[in-house]
Amino acid sequence: MKLITGTATAFVLACALASPSFAQAPPSSTGEAVPPAAAAPQPGAQMHQRMQKSRAVMEQVRNNPTLAKDPDFLKENPRFAKWLERHPEAKEKLTSNPDQFFKDRDARREAMKKRRLERSSPAAPNS
Repeated sequence: MKLITGTATAFVLACALASPSFAQAPPSSTGEAVPPAAAAPQPGAQMHQRMQKSRAVMEQVRNNPTLAKDPDFLKENPRFAKWLERHPEAKEKLTSNPDQFFKDRDARREAMKKRRLERSSPAAPNS
């Protein structure tokens, strides 16, 4: 049994030493060192920035629903413009009845938050 365990350990160690190190950046095609991945923007940070921007845009539209029809605003916020294109029924509701649009949106967000909390909280023991 010790022989099998020792052999397996030696094999794993040999494989680890033979494989390239992922901590070191490979050289670029010009021979210069490529900066480590930690220097590049992280996907989570980018997503957070997009979500913050999205929230800010929606807050602006909530305060001034006519922005959803403003070509300059849509040009400055292409992700929002694209969302409106993909969701024509939401665009119609937003432009025709913004109060109801945001009331429905807030209700959906609260329902999602409630479901998330219910899933994350431990189940009550049966009595």
